[in-house]
Parts: sequence; C-alpha cells; structure tokens
Amino acid sequence: MIKQNETAADRGLLPEGSSPARVIVCERQGKWAVALRRELAAESVCLSETRTLSDSWELLRQSPASFLVLELTPTNVDPLLAGMLALQSDFPLARAAVVADRRLAAYEWLAREAGAVGFLTSPRELAPFAQAIVRHLRQAPKPRLSLVEQIWAELPWGHQR
Repeated sequence: MIKQNETAADRGLLPEGSSPARVIVCERQGKWAVALRRELAAESVCLSETRTLSDSWELLRQSPASFLVLELTPTNVDPLLAGMLALQSDFPLARAAVVADRRLAAYEWLAREAGAVGFLTSPRELAPFAQAIVRHLRQAPKPRLSLVEQIWAELPWGHQR
C-alpha cells in the first residue's frame, strides 16, 4: 500500500545514487542553451550542456528524471528519434523536447510521435516552454539523501564543501 505523502523515490522509481533532475541541452552551438538560461534566470535550475546525444544519455543516466532539450539536425534524425522512442521505457520520469532550425519544421510530428513534449524552431518560443520545464522539475522526484546530506540540505547556508 502506498502512503499518501510517499514520493516516487520512496517507491523505488528513482535509482539509488541518482542526481536531482536537471535540464540537459544537447546542441552543436549553444544558442538554445543561452536563450533557455535567459528564460530560466529567475529559477534555480541546473542546466547542463552537451554536444552529442551520447553525452546527453550519459547525463540522463545520472539524473533520470531530467528534462532533455535535443537539437534535431539533418545528420542526427535517426539516432535522435530512436533515442526518444527508447526514452519512454528506459527513463519514464524524463521528458524531452526537440529544437530545430525552421527548415526542419516538417519533422515536428515525427518528433512528437516519438515522445517529444514540445518542438521549437525559434528561441522566441521559449517563454511558455520554460514554464513547462520548471513545472516538470518541481514535480520530479527528489533523490534519497543520507542523514548527513539531509542535515546539510536543511541548514540555511546549504552544503559547503
């Protein structure tokens, strides 16, 4: 029987030793990460940048409840869509959105069919999208902390190592 205040981490959905959820941006040049950092400036969001899909999946293994922002390019269509299809079964707590150049807008419905919660072709579209990211991160399960980590987390100055 599940207790009412029991979190997903308490039920074992978050693997032991996982890091807290973060935003993982995978893109070649950094323009989406810069724009997203600007949109999320008022929030305390951990945003990590990667340049390859394999690096993104590695970060996701460390933080399995994260939100991925993946850049679709003409050269990575197949691996990106295959990874997104596997995302639902391998990382059920994670969510992913796809960003792309306007010339690739025709791929939107393929990306959505593969599980993308959003498809953006302009950094100007990020404001409502950033709100969805913040909502996801707030609802993401928190990893279990050891007693020492719990004490440090509750101190007004936080963990100072």
